[in-house]
Amino acid sequence: MVRYIISIVILFTGISCNTESKKEILSIRTLDISNEDLTEEIISFMEEVDPPSGRESNSHPYLTIKYLNTDTVVYRIDYFGGPLLFYHHAIAFFVQVGEDYIPVEIEEMMHSSEFFFRIKDEEIMQYCKRYFPKEYAYYQENGEWPVPPTSRDRYRVLTFKGDKLINKEDRFD
Repeated sequence: MVRYIISIVILFTGISCNTESKKEILSIRTLDISNEDLTEEIISFMEEVDPPSGRESNSHPYLTIKYLNTDTVVYRIDYFGGPLLFYHHAIAFFVQVGEDYIPVEIEEMMHSSEFFFRIKDEEIMQYCKRYFPKEYAYYQENGEWPVPPTSRDRYRVLTFKGDKLINKEDRFD
């Protein structure tokens, strides 16, 4: 299990405490993506795939590392519509792509008792305050998050072998 955690850190080598954004300064710690193809694919997804409720919706991308072995990694880029993501998916860290902070989960390890990493609650609250201001205000007033809208989502699955993108596929939930 430790070998897998080390592999993930190597994938996102260039660990940084990148905390500045042009919109607003947040103290959210991020990891840098060292693979330019992955960064370009995330940007491409955000430009090409509309969030479930359209461009004006309050949906934001997140990244799931779905499969990891010595040389192959499968990423899923998807949108989520509210802060409940952080309570149903154990987000391990954020990456910054342009001005966007993107939550990342590691699917095979997130529900394992051997996985000891998790985003601090303060960082989750900062993220939610910035990206989900209405939901954040609702939470401040009611002590719970509102239920996000449901819809059929389009997501993208990327398969990398080594540092090369070998498959790109759009799917629907």
